[in-house]
Amino acid sequence: MNNIILIGFMGSGKTTIGRLLAEEYSLEYYDIDEFIEENTKMSIPEIFKKAGESWFRDQEAFALTCLTDATNRLIATGGGIVEREENLETLKKGGTVIYLKASPDKLWTRAGKDPNRPLSTDLASFRKLFERRKARYEAAADIVIDTGNLSVERTVEAIKKALADVNPTEE
Repeated sequence: MNNIILIGFMGSGKTTIGRLLAEEYSLEYYDIDEFIEENTKMSIPEIFKKAGESWFRDQEAFALTCLTDATNRLIATGGGIVEREENLETLKKGGTVIYLKASPDKLWTRAGKDPNRPLSTDLASFRKLFERRKARYEAAADIVIDTGNLSVERTVEAIKKALADVNPTEE
């Protein structure tokens, strides 16, 4: 099966949904942030503090390239994967890209005050970052799923239906 790549802002459900979809389709599950943490032996907040965002984005681009080099994978990306142009190209070539979309207010409720998310400091900054990335998520996506009012289970069902419509021969 082609890779399934989940993109979206922090709090959109990429990790939770990704694990369930990987199980559903018998795909290897990879979380890019976890991949980076394992390879650098540092947490994401530590990386931002010690090495900076630019170095983290280098690691993120490398991880995306490595993980899209094979098939039969479910890849949950970090929210900032769309920050670099090179990543948009890698995403497009790497599999079916699904944008898990929700309003900034809904995302803030889910993830805004998490100390492990180094770029979520206050609601105004959170919204500004969301607006900056929104068009890039949409441009990279093959499928857009609005998760705002959906349960995890309904989101998974919506993705399965959308995937069947896009790839009718792949089950």
